[in-house]
Amino acid sequence: MRTPAKLAPRLEDRIEVVEGDGLVPNCVAKSLEGSEVALFAIGVDAKSPEGLCTDATRLVLAGMREQGVRPLQIRKGPRLGVYRVGFDPFSGMSRISFADVAHARLSLLEGDTWLHKAPIIQY
Repeated sequence: MRTPAKLAPRLEDRIEVVEGDGLVPNCVAKSLEGSEVALFAIGVDAKSPEGLCTDATRLVLAGMREQGVRPLQIRKGPRLGVYRVGFDPFSGMSRISFADVAHARLSLLEGDTWLHKAPIIQY
């Protein structure tokens, strides 16, 4: 869910935009209908309501569980294109960019290698 006008023109044909409010359960449910996978990121600024990330994430994850949708999450940062995907032990000191996580997670959808698995993505 987002404001369609904020979507980059190069993505218009590749992403289905569903307008709605991430704090309204019916809007969240509608945005997930017919989806196998959800890639979500919540933008916060000084005007955002307190608890926005927690509340919206709770609703999105609940909706995903109800509809059997797999989660994908991303964070802010540049794409370097060099990262590991697998089950190596996670390092709490490891940092990975928004763009690399997004790139890696989207690549996970290209085949069945990671189907029903939750690999770790890290540098």
